Amino acid sequence: MKKKNVGKEAKLKIEIDLPEGHSGLRLVDLGGGKIVLVNENGDVVQGAEFSRSVFHDRESGKIKNRTVYTGVGDFASISGLEELASLEKFVVIDTNSKEIGLKKVSAAAFAVFSIEKCSGKYLISAVDGASFIYEFHDAVGNPEMLAISIFISEVCNKPEWVGSGVGIVNDSELGNHPAFNRREMPIYNNVYLPDRFNILYAGFDSGNEALNGIVKVLDKHSNEHLRGLVESGVDDLPNVGVLCDGTAVCFRCLRFDGLKIDNPEVGGIEVTDNTTCQIVISG
Repeated sequence: MKKKNVGKEAKLKIEIDLPEGHSGLRLVDLGGGKIVLVNENGDVVQGAEFSRSVFHDRESGKIKNRTVYTGVGDFASISGLEELASLEKFVVIDTNSKEIGLKKVSAAAFAVFSIEKCSGKYLISAVDGASFIYEFHDAVGNPEMLAISIFISEVCNKPEWVGSGVGIVNDSELGNHPAFNRREMPIYNNVYLPDRFNILYAGFDSGNEALNGIVKVLDKHSNEHLRGLVESGVDDLPNVGVLCDGTAVCFRCLRFDGLKIDNPEVGGIEVTDNTTCQIVISG
């Protein structure tokens, strides 16, 4: 497989937005590259917003983001795996759209995972042993954010989704992620992220972290599903209903069992002698 990032050194940036009334704060590495703020008493400071981003420079002078986590917890890590392990589970989603006949058909492929730290290693598992596709016909607005809003409405009140935190990983609306995670902006129409839910970014076309590989797999799943619909057509599909949102958007959910992870051990950012890390503190 050809690696798209050959010759493009990954760079790491950690930004910290300090809480109000801060004084006497200092950064501490708790081991394993987990960075926190502590006060003069050595207590971890609550309320600071940490953002971790991995990127590389493009020839155009602009940067290409690979992964971006904002506001997941009161810390950041070099590897990026501590943030994922702190979540009870996380959902990775990728969406593609295609004109099929007279309809715009969108396929939002997603799966649910969890990462556990065990004996210094990070092990990933597929929570349901399945992947899913939300299929939309003539979706209004951004179909990926529509898919996320539907998913949230289906799971947020279920007991098994009430816990230490849920991450939703996508590669859309990156500039709005901080506002989504602060509950300052709806992710779609009037749907806001519930408490405990955060959106994280991972691109499918760059990056060697665990999430980049998962997004790439789901991107392929989405495209393969759309290619199948091109061949079969979209008339008289089973289990298609109309969304109850006042639009004429048609929708169905498909489940694909048999999702397996052959090698559960995952790694974070690949650090070399040339990898740079920048820490920016504001507030």
